[in-house]
Amino acid sequence: MSTLKKLMVIVAVMLVSASLFAERIEGYASPWAVKGISQVYVNYGYLGHDDYGVYGKDSSSNNHGYLGSDDYGAYGKHSSSGNYGYLGSYYYGAYGYDSSSGNYGYLAHNLYGAYGRSSGNYGYLGSSSNGAYGSSSSGNYGILGSSSYGAYGRYTNGNYAYLGGSTKALGSYAATAASYAAHFSHISGSYMYLGANSYGAFFHGPGSSSATICNSSDIGIGAYGPEDAAYFTGDVTVSGDLYVTGDKDNVIKLDDGTWVTMSATEAPYPEYTISGRTKLSNGTARIEFDEPYPKVISKEIPIKVIVTPEGSYSGIYVKDVSVNGFTAVSDVGDRNATFSWMAIARVKGKEQKTDYGAVTAKMQKLEASQRLLGLPNRNTPMEHEEALEPRKIQSLPELRLSAPELSAGNLTIEYELPTASSATLSVFDESGRLVRTLASSQMSKGNHILFWDRTDDAGRAVSAGVYYMRLDAGADTKTAKVTIVK
Repeated sequence: MSTLKKLMVIVAVMLVSASLFAERIEGYASPWAVKGISQVYVNYGYLGHDDYGVYGKDSSSNNHGYLGSDDYGAYGKHSSSGNYGYLGSYYYGAYGYDSSSGNYGYLAHNLYGAYGRSSGNYGYLGSSSNGAYGSSSSGNYGILGSSSYGAYGRYTNGNYAYLGGSTKALGSYAATAASYAAHFSHISGSYMYLGANSYGAFFHGPGSSSATICNSSDIGIGAYGPEDAAYFTGDVTVSGDLYVTGDKDNVIKLDDGTWVTMSATEAPYPEYTISGRTKLSNGTARIEFDEPYPKVISKEIPIKVIVTPEGSYSGIYVKDVSVNGFTAVSDVGDRNATFSWMAIARVKGKEQKTDYGAVTAKMQKLEASQRLLGLPNRNTPMEHEEALEPRKIQSLPELRLSAPELSAGNLTIEYELPTASSATLSVFDESGRLVRTLASSQMSKGNHILFWDRTDDAGRAVSAGVYYMRLDAGADTKTAKVTIVK
Protein backbone atom coordinates (compact mmCIF):
# COMPACT_ATOMS: atom_id res chain seq x y z
CA MET A 1 0.00 0.00 0.00
CA SER A 2 1.37 3.41 -0.92
CA THR A 3 2.13 6.10 1.66
CA LEU A 4 -0.74 8.21 0.38
CA LYS A 5 -3.25 5.41 0.81
CA LYS A 6 -1.98 4.71 4.33
CA LEU A 7 -2.41 8.35 5.25
CA MET A 8 -5.96 8.35 3.87
CA VAL A 9 -6.86 5.29 5.94
CA ILE A 10 -5.44 6.91 9.12
CA VAL A 11 -7.42 10.09 8.51
CA ALA A 12 -10.60 8.09 7.89
CA VAL A 13 -10.17 6.18 11.14
CA MET A 14 -9.58 9.38 13.06
CA LEU A 15 -12.76 10.94 11.61
CA VAL A 16 -14.85 7.90 12.47
CA SER A 17 -13.48 7.84 16.00
CA ALA A 18 -14.23 11.50 16.41
CA SER A 19 -17.84 11.05 15.30
CA LEU A 20 -18.42 8.17 17.71
CA PHE A 21 -16.77 9.43 20.88
CA ALA A 22 -16.48 13.15 20.61
CA GLU A 23 -18.77 15.46 22.47
CA ARG A 24 -18.44 17.78 19.55
CA ILE A 25 -16.24 18.34 16.58
CA GLU A 26 -15.46 21.89 15.66
CA GLY A 27 -13.73 22.80 12.45
CA TYR A 28 -12.75 25.97 10.74
CA ALA A 29 -13.93 28.50 13.34
CA SER A 30 -12.26 26.72 16.38
CA PRO A 31 -8.60 27.03 17.59
CA TRP A 32 -8.09 23.36 16.70
CA ALA A 33 -8.88 21.31 13.67
CA VAL A 34 -9.85 18.26 15.75
CA LYS A 35 -10.55 17.81 19.45
CA GLY A 36 -11.37 14.52 21.02
CA ILE A 37 -12.57 13.71 24.57
CA SER A 38 -12.84 10.23 26.07
CA GLN A 39 -16.34 9.60 27.52
CA VAL A 40 -14.94 7.32 30.22
CA TYR A 41 -11.67 8.88 31.41
CA VAL A 42 -12.28 12.43 30.24
CA ASN A 43 -8.88 12.38 28.58
CA TYR A 44 -8.65 14.74 25.66
CA GLY A 45 -6.44 15.87 22.86
CA TYR A 46 -6.12 18.23 19.90
CA LEU A 47 -4.92 17.98 16.35
CA GLY A 48 -4.05 21.07 14.35
CA HIS A 49 -4.37 23.49 17.28
CA ASP A 50 -3.30 27.10 16.90
CA ASP A 51 -0.47 26.44 19.41
CA TYR A 52 0.32 22.75 18.85
CA GLY A 53 0.40 20.27 16.05
CA VAL A 54 -0.66 17.56 18.53
CA TYR A 55 -1.68 17.89 22.21
CA GLY A 56 -2.76 15.23 24.68
CA LYS A 57 -3.66 15.21 28.37
CA ASP A 58 -4.49 12.49 30.87
CA SER A 59 -7.13 14.06 33.12
CA SER A 60 -6.69 11.71 36.06
CA SER A 61 -2.95 12.42 36.43
CA ASN A 62 -2.80 15.77 34.61
CA ASN A 63 0.21 14.44 32.70
CA HIS A 64 0.33 16.13 29.35
CA GLY A 65 2.46 16.65 26.29
CA TYR A 66 2.51 18.16 22.85
CA LEU A 67 4.33 18.08 19.55
CA GLY A 68 5.09 20.91 17.12
CA SER A 69 4.56 23.96 19.34
CA ASP A 70 6.01 27.41 18.73
CA ASP A 71 8.74 26.71 21.34
CA TYR A 72 9.39 22.96 21.21
CA GLY A 73 9.41 20.12 18.77
CA ALA A 74 8.20 17.90 21.64
CA TYR A 75 7.27 18.62 25.26
CA GLY A 76 6.14 16.39 28.10
CA LYS A 77 5.40 16.92 31.79
CA HIS A 78 4.68 14.55 34.63
CA SER A 79 2.17 16.46 36.76
CA SER A 80 2.50 14.86 40.21
CA SER A 81 6.33 15.06 40.28
CA GLY A 82 6.64 18.24 38.28
CA ASN A 83 9.34 16.65 36.12
CA TYR A 84 9.35 17.81 32.54
CA GLY A 85 11.42 17.76 29.40
CA TYR A 86 11.42 18.84 25.82
CA LEU A 87 13.19 18.31 22.50
CA GLY A 88 14.03 20.74 19.72
CA SER A 89 13.69 24.09 21.51
CA TYR A 90 15.22 27.33 20.37
CA TYR A 91 18.10 26.95 22.88
CA TYR A 92 18.43 23.18 23.39
CA GLY A 93 18.32 20.04 21.35
CA ALA A 94 17.07 18.28 24.50
CA TYR A 95 16.25 19.47 28.03
CA GLY A 96 15.19 17.64 31.18
CA TYR A 97 14.31 18.84 34.70
CA ASP A 98 13.73 16.94 37.97
CA SER A 99 11.61 19.19 40.21
CA SER A 100 12.20 17.33 43.50
CA SER A 101 16.02 17.78 43.41
CA GLY A 102 16.27 20.73 41.05
CA ASN A 103 18.63 18.69 38.90
CA TYR A 104 18.53 19.45 35.23
CA GLY A 105 20.46 18.92 32.04
CA TYR A 106 20.44 19.63 28.38
CA LEU A 107 22.07 18.68 25.08
CA ALA A 108 23.05 20.69 22.00
CA HIS A 109 22.96 24.13 23.60
CA ASN A 110 24.40 27.08 21.74
CA LEU A 111 27.21 27.16 24.41
CA TYR A 112 27.62 23.46 25.33
CA GLY A 113 27.32 20.11 23.69
CA ALA A 114 25.97 18.75 26.99
CA TYR A 115 25.30 20.30 30.40
CA GLY A 116 24.14 18.83 33.71
CA ARG A 117 23.60 20.23 37.21
CA SER A 118 22.84 18.53 40.52
CA SER A 119 22.64 20.24 43.93
CA GLY A 120 25.25 22.84 43.08
CA ASN A 121 27.51 20.36 41.24
CA TYR A 122 27.58 20.87 37.52
CA GLY A 123 29.50 20.00 34.42
CA TYR A 124 29.45 20.31 30.69
CA LEU A 125 30.99 18.84 27.55
CA GLY A 126 31.98 20.49 24.30
CA SER A 127 32.00 24.18 25.19
CA SER A 128 33.80 26.83 23.18
CA SER A 129 36.60 26.88 25.80
CA ASN A 130 36.86 23.33 27.17
CA GLY A 131 36.34 19.79 26.07
CA ALA A 132 34.94 19.01 29.52
CA TYR A 133 34.36 20.97 32.72
CA GLY A 134 33.14 19.90 36.15
CA SER A 135 32.59 21.85 39.37
CA SER A 136 31.43 20.82 42.84
CA SER A 137 29.30 22.86 45.20
CA SER A 138 32.40 23.28 47.44
CA GLY A 139 34.17 25.20 44.68
CA ASN A 140 36.50 22.44 43.46
CA TYR A 141 36.63 22.17 39.71
CA GLY A 142 38.45 20.50 36.84
CA ILE A 143 38.93 21.00 33.12
CA LEU A 144 39.87 18.68 30.26
CA GLY A 145 41.01 19.81 26.83
CA SER A 146 41.21 23.56 27.34
CA SER A 147 43.21 25.98 25.21
CA SER A 148 45.91 26.08 27.95
CA TYR A 149 45.98 22.55 29.45
CA GLY A 150 45.31 18.98 28.60
CA ALA A 151 43.91 18.59 32.13
CA TYR A 152 43.53 21.01 35.05
CA GLY A 153 42.20 20.58 38.60
CA ARG A 154 41.81 23.07 41.43
CA TYR A 155 40.84 22.56 45.06
CA THR A 156 38.92 25.18 46.99
CA ASN A 157 41.95 26.05 49.18
CA GLY A 158 43.84 27.20 46.10
CA ASN A 159 45.87 24.04 45.39
CA TYR A 160 45.95 23.18 41.70
CA ALA A 161 47.68 20.90 39.22
CA TYR A 162 47.72 20.46 35.47
CA LEU A 163 48.95 18.15 32.70
CA GLY A 164 50.03 19.13 29.22
CA GLY A 165 50.52 22.86 29.72
CA SER A 166 51.83 25.12 26.98
CA THR A 167 55.30 25.29 28.60
CA LYS A 168 55.27 22.44 31.18
CA ALA A 169 54.08 18.89 30.73
CA LEU A 170 53.26 18.65 34.45
CA GLY A 171 52.75 21.40 37.01
CA SER A 172 51.25 21.86 40.47
CA TYR A 173 50.96 24.49 43.18
CA ALA A 174 50.38 24.16 46.95
CA ALA A 175 48.58 27.22 48.30
CA THR A 176 48.71 26.43 52.04
CA ALA A 177 51.48 25.55 54.52
CA ALA A 178 49.95 22.13 55.14
CA SER A 179 49.75 21.29 51.44
CA TYR A 180 52.17 19.50 49.10
CA ALA A 181 52.69 20.27 45.44
CA ALA A 182 53.02 16.55 44.66
CA HIS A 183 52.83 13.19 46.43
CA PHE A 184 53.77 9.75 45.12
CA SER A 185 53.63 6.42 46.95
CA HIS A 186 54.27 2.75 46.27
CA ILE A 187 52.79 -0.46 47.64
CA SER A 188 56.21 -1.25 49.18
CA GLY A 189 55.76 1.64 51.62
CA SER A 190 58.12 4.05 49.87
CA TYR A 191 56.80 7.53 49.13
CA MET A 192 57.90 11.03 48.28
CA TYR A 193 56.64 14.60 48.58
CA LEU A 194 57.58 17.60 46.46
CA GLY A 195 57.09 21.27 47.20
CA ALA A 196 56.27 21.24 50.93
CA ASN A 197 56.41 23.98 53.54
CA SER A 198 59.50 22.42 55.18
CA TYR A 199 61.44 21.08 52.21
CA GLY A 200 61.71 21.09 48.45
CA ALA A 201 61.57 17.30 48.30
CA PHE A 202 61.23 14.46 50.81
CA PHE A 203 61.94 10.81 50.06
CA HIS A 204 61.20 7.78 52.24
CA GLY A 205 62.28 4.27 51.36
CA PRO A 206 60.39 1.05 52.09
CA GLY A 207 62.48 0.75 55.27
CA SER A 208 63.40 3.60 57.61
CA SER A 209 65.84 5.49 55.40
CA SER A 210 64.85 8.98 54.29
CA ALA A 211 66.30 12.06 52.62
CA THR A 212 65.42 15.70 52.04
CA ILE A 213 66.49 18.27 49.48
CA CYS A 214 66.50 22.00 50.29
CA ASN A 215 64.78 21.92 53.68
CA SER A 216 63.73 24.85 55.83
CA SER A 217 66.96 24.73 57.88
CA ASP A 218 68.90 25.88 54.78
CA ILE A 219 70.36 22.42 54.30
CA GLY A 220 70.76 21.50 50.63
CA ILE A 221 70.67 17.73 51.09
CA GLY A 222 70.03 15.70 54.24
CA ALA A 223 69.88 11.93 54.52
CA TYR A 224 69.29 9.31 57.19
CA GLY A 225 69.85 5.56 57.00
CA PRO A 226 70.15 2.94 59.75
CA GLU A 227 73.18 1.53 57.90
CA ASP A 228 74.52 4.33 55.69
CA ALA A 229 73.09 7.80 55.17
CA ALA A 230 74.77 7.98 51.77
CA TYR A 231 76.93 5.84 49.52
CA PHE A 232 79.11 7.15 46.72
CA THR A 233 81.12 5.35 44.08
CA GLY A 234 83.79 7.58 42.61
CA ASP A 235 85.23 10.90 43.62
CA VAL A 236 83.25 13.27 45.83
CA THR A 237 83.98 16.97 45.56
CA VAL A 238 83.07 19.30 48.42
CA SER A 239 83.26 23.07 47.95
CA GLY A 240 83.04 24.73 51.35
CA ASP A 241 83.29 23.48 54.91
CA LEU A 242 82.61 19.82 55.66
CA TYR A 243 81.21 19.05 59.12
CA VAL A 244 81.37 15.46 60.34
CA THR A 245 79.99 14.46 63.74
CA GLY A 246 81.22 10.88 63.53
CA ASP A 247 84.63 9.35 62.85
CA LYS A 248 86.26 10.13 59.51
CA ASP A 249 87.58 6.67 58.74
CA ASN A 250 89.38 5.76 55.54
CA VAL A 251 88.29 2.27 54.48
CA ILE A 252 91.07 0.32 52.76
CA LYS A 253 90.90 -3.08 51.09
CA LEU A 254 93.96 -5.22 51.75
CA ASP A 255 95.56 -7.64 49.32
CA ASP A 256 93.98 -10.61 51.10
CA GLY A 257 90.51 -9.16 50.50
CA THR A 258 89.82 -7.96 54.02
CA TRP A 259 88.89 -4.38 54.80
CA VAL A 260 90.40 -2.16 57.50
CA THR A 261 89.73 1.38 58.67
CA MET A 262 92.32 4.07 59.26
CA SER A 263 91.15 6.93 61.46
CA ALA A 264 92.16 10.54 60.92
CA THR A 265 93.53 12.58 63.82
CA GLU A 266 91.46 15.48 65.05
CA ALA A 267 92.64 19.04 65.79
CA PRO A 268 90.95 22.36 66.59
CA TYR A 269 92.86 23.96 63.71
CA PRO A 270 93.13 22.83 60.09
CA GLU A 271 96.74 21.75 59.66
CA TYR A 272 98.95 19.98 57.12
CA THR A 273 101.41 17.32 58.25
CA ILE A 274 104.51 16.86 56.07
CA SER A 275 107.05 14.18 56.85
CA GLY A 276 110.17 12.57 55.41
CA ARG A 277 113.54 10.94 56.06
CA THR A 278 116.89 12.65 55.34
CA LYS A 279 120.61 12.25 56.05
CA LEU A 280 122.94 14.91 57.37
CA SER A 281 125.99 15.82 55.33
CA ASN A 282 128.81 17.08 57.50
CA GLY A 283 126.35 18.27 60.13
CA THR A 284 123.73 19.93 57.93
CA ALA A 285 120.81 19.14 55.59
CA ARG A 286 118.34 21.36 53.77
CA ILE A 287 114.77 20.05 53.39
CA GLU A 288 112.52 21.66 50.80
CA PHE A 289 108.77 21.04 51.02
CA ASP A 290 107.21 19.56 47.89
CA GLU A 291 104.57 21.41 45.93
CA PRO A 292 101.91 22.49 46.59
CA TYR A 293 102.75 22.91 50.29
CA PRO A 294 104.65 26.24 49.94
CA LYS A 295 101.55 27.76 48.32
CA VAL A 296 98.98 26.49 50.81
CA ILE A 297 100.88 26.86 54.11
CA SER A 298 100.24 29.91 56.29
CA LYS A 299 103.17 32.29 56.75
CA GLU A 300 101.59 33.86 59.83
CA ILE A 301 101.69 30.83 62.16
CA PRO A 302 105.10 29.30 63.00
CA ILE A 303 105.68 25.88 61.50
CA LYS A 304 106.44 23.13 64.03
CA VAL A 305 109.23 20.75 63.02
CA ILE A 306 110.12 17.55 64.91
CA VAL A 307 113.27 15.56 64.08
CA THR A 308 114.16 12.09 65.33
CA PRO A 309 117.75 10.85 64.77
CA GLU A 310 118.34 7.20 63.93
CA GLY A 311 121.23 5.11 65.18
CA SER A 312 124.01 6.87 67.15
CA TYR A 313 123.46 10.08 69.12
CA SER A 314 123.21 13.31 67.18
CA GLY A 315 122.13 16.62 68.63
CA ILE A 316 120.04 17.76 65.66
CA TYR A 317 118.16 21.04 65.73
CA VAL A 318 116.36 23.06 63.04
CA LYS A 319 116.66 26.62 61.77
CA ASP A 320 115.51 28.77 58.84
CA VAL A 321 112.00 27.30 59.01
CA SER A 322 109.65 28.77 56.40
CA VAL A 323 106.81 27.74 54.10
CA ASN A 324 109.47 26.44 51.69
CA GLY A 325 111.24 24.11 54.13
CA PHE A 326 113.84 24.11 56.89
CA THR A 327 117.51 23.38 57.64
CA ALA A 328 118.61 20.62 60.03
CA VAL A 329 121.93 21.14 61.85
CA SER A 330 124.01 18.97 64.21
CA ASP A 331 127.01 20.37 66.10
CA VAL A 332 127.56 17.34 68.32
CA GLY A 333 127.47 13.58 67.89
CA ASP A 334 127.05 11.88 64.55
CA ARG A 335 127.18 14.72 62.02
CA ASN A 336 126.16 12.39 59.17
CA ALA A 337 123.23 10.78 60.95
CA THR A 338 120.02 9.74 59.22
CA PHE A 339 116.88 11.26 60.76
CA SER A 340 113.15 11.30 60.22
CA TRP A 341 111.25 14.55 60.41
CA MET A 342 107.71 15.87 60.64
CA ALA A 343 106.49 19.41 59.95
CA ILE A 344 103.07 20.62 61.11
CA ALA A 345 101.83 23.77 59.38
CA ARG A 346 98.61 25.76 59.57
CA VAL A 347 96.44 25.89 56.46
CA LYS A 348 96.68 29.22 54.67
CA GLY A 349 93.62 31.36 55.36
CA LYS A 350 92.74 29.32 58.48
CA GLU A 351 94.95 31.17 60.96
CA GLN A 352 92.12 32.06 63.32
CA LYS A 353 90.65 29.49 65.61
CA THR A 354 87.24 28.24 64.54
CA ASP A 355 84.32 30.30 65.83
CA TYR A 356 82.74 27.63 68.01
CA GLY A 357 79.68 29.81 68.54
CA ALA A 358 79.00 29.73 64.81
CA VAL A 359 79.63 25.99 64.73
CA THR A 360 77.20 25.50 67.63
CA ALA A 361 74.53 27.54 65.85
CA LYS A 362 75.02 25.51 62.67
CA MET A 363 74.82 22.19 64.49
CA GLN A 364 71.71 23.28 66.37
CA LYS A 365 70.12 24.05 63.03
CA LEU A 366 71.15 20.62 61.81
CA GLU A 367 69.64 19.02 64.89
CA ALA A 368 66.42 20.91 64.25
CA SER A 369 66.31 19.43 60.76
CA GLN A 370 66.53 15.88 62.09
CA ARG A 371 62.76 15.61 62.12
CA LEU A 372 63.04 15.61 58.32
CA LEU A 373 65.72 12.94 58.33
CA GLY A 374 63.89 10.14 60.12
CA LEU A 375 65.08 11.17 63.58
CA PRO A 376 63.04 12.52 66.56
CA ASN A 377 60.16 14.92 66.03
CA ARG A 378 59.78 14.23 62.34
CA ASN A 379 56.27 15.04 61.21
CA THR A 380 55.80 13.80 57.67
CA PRO A 381 52.26 13.16 56.34
CA MET A 382 51.64 9.65 55.10
CA GLU A 383 48.83 8.22 53.03
CA HIS A 384 45.31 9.59 53.63
CA GLU A 385 46.76 12.86 55.00
CA GLU A 386 47.67 11.16 58.29
CA ALA A 387 50.81 12.23 60.15
CA LEU A 388 53.58 9.98 61.34
CA GLU A 389 53.92 9.77 65.06
CA PRO A 390 57.27 11.28 66.10
CA ARG A 391 59.72 8.42 66.09
CA LYS A 392 61.75 8.14 69.29
CA ILE A 393 65.34 7.14 68.65
CA GLN A 394 67.18 5.82 71.67
CA SER A 395 70.64 7.29 72.06
CA LEU A 396 73.12 4.42 72.04
CA PRO A 397 76.08 4.61 74.45
CA GLU A 398 79.41 5.25 72.76
CA LEU A 399 83.08 5.33 73.54
CA ARG A 400 84.21 8.79 74.68
CA LEU A 401 87.64 10.35 75.32
CA SER A 402 88.35 13.87 76.57
CA ALA A 403 91.65 15.66 77.28
CA PRO A 404 92.69 19.34 77.43
CA GLU A 405 93.87 20.77 74.11
CA LEU A 406 96.71 22.70 75.76
CA SER A 407 98.54 21.84 78.99
CA ALA A 408 101.47 23.28 80.96
CA GLY A 409 101.16 20.82 83.85
CA ASN A 410 99.80 17.41 84.70
CA LEU A 411 96.91 16.30 82.45
CA THR A 412 93.49 15.03 83.53
CA ILE A 413 92.12 12.55 81.01
CA GLU A 414 88.49 11.46 81.14
CA TYR A 415 86.92 8.61 79.19
CA GLU A 416 83.70 6.62 79.14
CA LEU A 417 83.15 2.97 78.22
CA PRO A 418 79.67 2.01 76.91
CA THR A 419 80.15 -1.56 78.21
CA ALA A 420 82.58 -3.38 80.44
CA SER A 421 85.55 -4.45 78.30
CA SER A 422 89.30 -4.70 78.02
CA ALA A 423 90.65 -1.20 77.38
CA THR A 424 94.02 0.46 76.78
CA LEU A 425 94.81 4.16 77.09
CA SER A 426 98.10 5.13 75.39
CA VAL A 427 100.12 8.26 74.57
CA PHE A 428 101.90 8.68 71.22
CA ASP A 429 104.10 11.45 69.88
CA GLU A 430 103.60 12.99 66.45
CA SER A 431 105.84 10.46 64.76
CA GLY A 432 103.55 7.67 65.97
CA ARG A 433 106.01 6.38 68.60
CA LEU A 434 104.47 4.97 71.78
CA VAL A 435 105.44 7.23 74.68
CA ARG A 436 103.41 5.92 77.60
CA THR A 437 100.80 3.30 78.36
CA LEU A 438 98.62 4.88 81.02
CA ALA A 439 96.23 1.96 81.54
CA SER A 440 95.62 -1.50 80.09
CA SER A 441 93.21 -3.83 81.86
CA GLN A 442 89.64 -5.09 82.06
CA MET A 443 87.54 -2.03 82.91
CA SER A 444 83.99 -1.49 84.05
CA LYS A 445 81.28 0.31 82.17
CA GLY A 446 80.97 4.05 82.77
CA ASN A 447 83.19 7.08 83.39
CA HIS A 448 86.90 6.85 84.26
CA ILE A 449 89.55 9.48 85.11
CA LEU A 450 93.34 9.19 84.77
CA PHE A 451 96.20 11.63 85.41
CA TRP A 452 99.34 11.86 83.27
CA ASP A 453 102.39 13.49 84.82
CA ARG A 454 103.95 14.05 81.37
CA THR A 455 106.55 11.29 81.70
CA ASP A 456 107.24 8.35 79.40
CA ASP A 457 107.26 4.66 80.32
CA ALA A 458 110.87 5.06 81.58
CA GLY A 459 109.89 7.89 83.92
CA ARG A 460 111.58 10.61 81.85
CA ALA A 461 109.82 13.94 81.38
CA VAL A 462 108.58 14.39 77.83
CA SER A 463 109.48 17.45 75.80
CA ALA A 464 107.05 20.13 74.72
CA GLY A 465 105.09 19.31 71.60
CA VAL A 466 101.99 17.61 70.27
CA TYR A 467 100.89 14.24 71.64
CA TYR A 468 97.96 11.98 70.98
CA MET A 469 95.88 10.08 73.53
CA ARG A 470 94.43 6.87 72.09
CA LEU A 471 91.76 4.80 73.79
CA ASP A 472 91.20 1.26 72.48
CA ALA A 473 88.19 -0.62 73.84
CA GLY A 474 87.01 -3.72 72.03
CA ALA A 475 86.69 -2.85 68.35
CA ASP A 476 86.34 0.89 69.01
CA THR A 477 89.07 3.54 69.10
CA LYS A 478 89.04 7.20 70.10
CA THR A 479 91.87 9.74 69.93
CA ALA A 480 92.45 13.18 71.44
CA LYS A 481 95.18 15.70 70.60
CA VAL A 482 97.13 17.46 73.37
CA THR A 483 99.76 20.18 72.99
CA ILE A 484 102.23 20.32 75.89
CA VAL A 485 104.00 23.60 76.61
CA LYS A 486 106.74 24.32 79.14
